[in-house]
This record gives sequence, structure tokens and C-alpha cells, in this order.
Amino acid sequence: MNILKTYKKNRLLVGINLLGLVIGLSVSIMLILFIVNEISYDQHFKNKERIVRLYTVINDKGSVTNSPITLRKAYTELPSNTPEVEVAVQIFDSRCNELLYNNNSYSDLKQYYVDSEFFKVFDVSFIEGSAQDPFNSPKSVIITKKLSDMIFSGTAEAIGKTINIGETDYIVTGVVKEFPQNTHFKFDVLMNLKTMDYLEYLQGLEFYTYYLIKENIPFERASQSIEKQYTNITIPWSQQFNVKATGGVEKITDIYMHSDISSPGKQNSIKFIQLIAGIIAFILILAVSNFINLFTIQGEMRMQEIAIRKTNGAYITDIIRLFFSEVIQIVSIGFILGIILSIMLVPYFSNLIGYNIDLNQLSNPVFICSVIILYIFTVILSATYPAFYLSKFSPLQIFSGQISFSKRKLTLCIIIFQSVITIVLMSAIFLIYKQTSYLKEIPLSYNPDRTVCISTTNNIAKSYESVKQELLKNTDIEQVSSAQHIIGGGWSGQGISTYENKDKQEIINEYRIAPGICELIQLQLEAGSFFDENTPDSVRAIILNESAIRKLGLDNSIVGDYLNYSDRKSLVMGIVKDFYYGSTSEKIEPLALKLNRYPEYIYIKLRNNRNSQSLKTMNSISETLKKFDPNFYMNTSWLTDVYTKKFEKLETQFNLISIGSLLSVIIAILGLTVIHLHTTMRRTREIAIRRINGATTGNIFTLLSGNIIIWIVIAGIIAAPISFYFLNSWLSNFTNKVSVDIFIFIIPVLIQCVIAIAATSGISLNIISKNPVDSLKR
Repeated sequence: MNILKTYKKNRLLVGINLLGLVIGLSVSIMLILFIVNEISYDQHFKNKERIVRLYTVINDKGSVTNSPITLRKAYTELPSNTPEVEVAVQIFDSRCNELLYNNNSYSDLKQYYVDSEFFKVFDVSFIEGSAQDPFNSPKSVIITKKLSDMIFSGTAEAIGKTINIGETDYIVTGVVKEFPQNTHFKFDVLMNLKTMDYLEYLQGLEFYTYYLIKENIPFERASQSIEKQYTNITIPWSQQFNVKATGGVEKITDIYMHSDISSPGKQNSIKFIQLIAGIIAFILILAVSNFINLFTIQGEMRMQEIAIRKTNGAYITDIIRLFFSEVIQIVSIGFILGIILSIMLVPYFSNLIGYNIDLNQLSNPVFICSVIILYIFTVILSATYPAFYLSKFSPLQIFSGQISFSKRKLTLCIIIFQSVITIVLMSAIFLIYKQTSYLKEIPLSYNPDRTVCISTTNNIAKSYESVKQELLKNTDIEQVSSAQHIIGGGWSGQGISTYENKDKQEIINEYRIAPGICELIQLQLEAGSFFDENTPDSVRAIILNESAIRKLGLDNSIVGDYLNYSDRKSLVMGIVKDFYYGSTSEKIEPLALKLNRYPEYIYIKLRNNRNSQSLKTMNSISETLKKFDPNFYMNTSWLTDVYTKKFEKLETQFNLISIGSLLSVIIAILGLTVIHLHTTMRRTREIAIRRINGATTGNIFTLLSGNIIIWIVIAGIIAAPISFYFLNSWLSNFTNKVSVDIFIFIIPVLIQCVIAIAATSGISLNIISKNPVDSLKR
């Protein structure tokens, strides 16, 4: 290749910059793959432009909450009054305790009750059965191909087979393909919602509601009509809770990426994608700016060649074409190596950021177009300035020595610009780490340590008291209790009020727990007592947190009295100190702990912290539970894991910005090294003369490297207000937060200075150590 001959004398300069480009491109390509996968969510539905989801907007005295669940009337009444709606479907999220077939148990399955219209709204491919009559019997069930292969070993038809779910026999009437991974909700089992009579009469917010809008109806018109009709339904309903409930509508393609509403499945945010896009832009700009410097430096060294070419008849366009041709060759090499490296690193990168990067997206047209645009962008930015700048000089100016490159403002600007980017990214790293550490150190006011929650089966639930006594025989177990929720996980919602203001109910969160849970997780009692084993089931008892007491305008004297809770007379047995059952980044919401003895989850507190011995203890627990259900498969949730999971998003942001910051530092230092090497080599004779005239090693080192410190300090001054603005904006999302102090900006500047001096000192010392006489002879 011509490019290899042209840059043969400067292989080191080209190699260093090419390395930076390859590193930058490989990470950028991996991140683009991730972005393409994320923005493709729900795009596979044939009617994606016509499918919308209804949600409920609850205004509680100015505090607005958007909930994805709706009233049943959004399906039974709203469509007939809304001409824009073609088909409506509702989904009820139900936990599938266990599925039994031929004495084999299958658990941890995702089960939904759905209306039959589900198959008209969503693209469901039937392998067995038909979408025309999916639920053709009262006890029909539809399962995925994956689950069918698991149950029936993939050797026989599933249609007509009888499986047991929740002690009820169901007939398999359909087997369907799984939704693609990039779908905001997934399922294993679908059951007929209309066969569950009690679901039809639920009066609260219980159902996810989707509509298929008629063709050629604008989204704005349809959403306004649906919101109006749903608001007519919710206003009378919400008055009993002393709140105002209205409706909202969002496109299905917006749910995963653009919605701030929790959904029945996975969810991301457009801000997160913008963060990644920003990191990509930073990395590429750094790599490209190095190439601008490289080609400008190389062009200056080739001015004689340019003059000769012009003397021999070359036009400015010919010189520009020459530079673009060389840039295209080097960038092409960089892209090929970058793509190969990115494919090799994808599995490790996925583990590092905690998100799956699907290599199948390599064939996605969006990805291909993105890479082509990236390639063109890199070529144009890398070549434009050197090509147009260096081609403008005439042969006379070049041969007469009228051109001086001693003061290159572009180089200075690039160094400062690169330093600004790296300092901004490093400031973000320090603040995210500081904020995450602060949130983790906030006292929870309960103790999740050494506590494991085990999902039960019907057989185990029916024998709970015997199970509990058997477990307590294990000397490694300290306490055993049960609940219908995982503390720190999701919760239910109810209405609560005093009897004097029965018509003005407040919305409150709810955990349903058995006696012993409060002691097991060490809640702090403020007044009254915890639930007692001797409390009769006939007593509807609740324990409130401090936030609930404040919201109701009550005090501790309410203990022993009754409140209207879920429209029933309920005894307030105690008040507990507020504890962070949600995230420590948010305020603590009002909560009721309701006495309920059904053991959906068994809570076990071990005597010792999790260690190698814990595995033996868990195996022993599993064997104990299998005595009561031979087909039992143990699914566990450690409360500490439930708590730490709340920080996954912060930690992913930290990892991504850390990667971006590290790469930006590497690329910037590579560029600085090239510039420093070139500048130092040009000053070899000057350095020799200074040494002959008595300059010390320290004097010359300061001369060569002193400016680097000044440039980075200038970059720090520029970066500080930029970082301060964006970091404060990010912190505004947290109720509990740290302050942005000056060290957030000073430390990155110091680190950048140390790295820059360390990277360039070798070059400086090498030149200084040479014999001045030898340097002058060259």
C-alpha cells in the first residue's frame, strides 16, 4: 500500500495514533451494538405503530405518580365508548408457584392471565393450536415452545396434555414461539382471564391495558380520546381515596426506552442511551483529533513534496485528494481491526457493564448504517483540516521558507480539548462513586443480613407450621417466618383513612407478613407491639410506619384503635420507625404491614454470614423442604441481594463512565506522546545548544514538559463549570444526595498531570541524555 511507503519513516507516530483509533473504534462499535439492541425493543410487532398502553396518573395533593396498572373497566367499558379503539386487551400479572407434570415440578415461571384478544393485538406465532380459538375450553392454558420442550422433552405434541398449576388441572391448547429478547415483557404461561371470576370483579388498579388503534387514526387523536374516556371512569373511583386519577397513553415502542413508568418487564431509559452516545462521541472525537494532529504534523514534514507536486502541475484539489486517500487507507485499517477486536471483546464487555450485547445486531440495518456514518465521519474529520490547510500554500512560500510551524494553535487547542473531556469524565466517576457510597452507607433501619427468602409450593405452604419446626431443628438457622412479599422488593397498594374521614382515603403501600417477620429483619418499634403468634386470624391487624402516621395526621396514640383499611375495620397494633424498603435514593413512602399468615415466601435467618458453610446449610434446607414436597425446586432471594440490586443502574453508569474515562485518558495520552515526541525531536539542536551554555537537566525538562502542566490546568478551569452543571443536574434525581465539592475537579486535574508527565518524561529524558555534540552534528 502507498500509505506504508509514505509513512515508513514515521512508523512510530502512525502506530501510536492507529492504536488509539483501533481502541476507540472497538469500544464505540460495541456500544453502538448495545444501543441498536436497546432501541430495537418492541419494534418487531407488526402493528407497532398502532399498539398503545394505557396508564393511570394519580395526583395526590400535588404529588403525581404514574402507574402502569389500570381498572378493569378500561377493558369492559372504555372500548365501546371510544371509536378510535379497534381491539382492547388486559393482562393480569400472576405469580406461577409451580407447574406439575408426571410428578415433575417446574417453578419460577412467568404467568399472565390475558383476554383472548391478546393474540389479535400482539404477534404470537402458534406452533401448535390456533390464534383463532386459543382458549377453547374453560381450563385452557397456552405455553411457550421452550417450556413445552422442557416439560414434554420435545418428543411429543403438547396439545391436549394436562398439566397442574396451583392444584388445578389445565389442558394445553396452544404452544407458541417465545417473544424475541428485545420485548419489554416475556411470558412462559398464558391463561384465560375470563375464566377467573374473581379477577372480573376486582375494583382496584390491577391490569395492564393495551389497545390496538384503528388504521389511519393519528396517535394524538386516539390518545386524547382514550385519556378522556378513562378519566371519566377513574374520577369517581379515585374520589374515595381523596386523590385525582386520570389517564395517560403511550406507544408500545416508547415503553422500554422513553417511559418513566415501571412495566411488567425490562426497562431502560433514553437518558442512559444518551449517556452511552455521549461516551462514544467523546472517544471518537479524541481519537479523530489525534489523527488531525498526525496528518498535520506529517503534512508539515512533507511540504517540500507538496511544493514539487504543485510545480509539476498538481492542483489544490489533487493535493486534497491525496490526503483524503491516505486518511481513507489508515482509517480503513483501523475500522477492520476495530471490528475484529470488538467482536472478540463483546462477551467480556457485556459482563463488565452488566448488559447483554447481542452480536446478531451486526446484521441490523441500523447498525450497518451507523458504522458507515461513523466511518465517513471519521474520515472527513481526520482529513479535512490537514488537507485544506496544507494544500493552500504556494511553492514559492514553501521554497522560500516563508512558512513557520513553530506556533501551532491547533495542537494546543486539541491538547486542551482532550484534557477537558478526560477531566469531565473523571469528575463524573468520582461523583458517581461518592454518591453510590453515600447511598449504601445510609442506615436502612432494618437488617437484611443473613436472611434468605424461599419461594414456596402449595404442598409446603399447607404444611408450613411443620416445615417451620423442622427447619428450626437446624443449628445453623436462627429464625424462621413467612410473608407474601419480599421485603425490599415490590409491594401492593391499598386505601386507608380514619373513620371520621372515611370518604377521604389515602393511598398506602402494603406488605403482607406473618408474625415474626418484624423481629427477624429487626424493625425498630416506636409504639405498640409486633404481630403475635397468638393474634387470632379474625383480627384484621396492621402495623404502620412513621410516614403513614404523618400522612394521616395522627400520632402514636392511634395504637390500639381502629382505622378504615382496605374498606374494612383494622386494628393498629404498632408503629415502626421508617425503614428504606425502597431505594435509599428516594424518600420513604407510607407503608402498612398487614397480618397475613399465607407463606408465599419462607424467611430464614442464618446464624452466620454467607460463606462456604452457607452452601451446606442451603442444601440441608432444600432437603428438609423436599420432605414435604419431593418435587420441590428451591428458588432463593437473599435480602442483601435484593437491596444491592437497587444500585445496579448506578454501578453500570459508573462502569461505563470509568471505561470511557480510561479510554479517553489512554487516547489523549497517546496523542500527547506523539505531539511531545515530534516537538522534542524538532528541538534537538536547541536543547544541545542550551546544554552547552550551562542549562541543567531540570531546566531543560521544565522547558519541554512545563507547558503540559499549564495546558492541563487551563483545561481543568474550563472543565470545572461544565462538570458542575451536568453533575448537579444528575444529582437532582436523588432525594438523598452528596454535595459537589472542589476536590471532584482538583483530583482529576492532578491525575491528568501525573499521567501526562509520566508518559512524556521518557521522551524528554532520552533527548536530554544525548551528547550535545552528536545532536549538533545531525
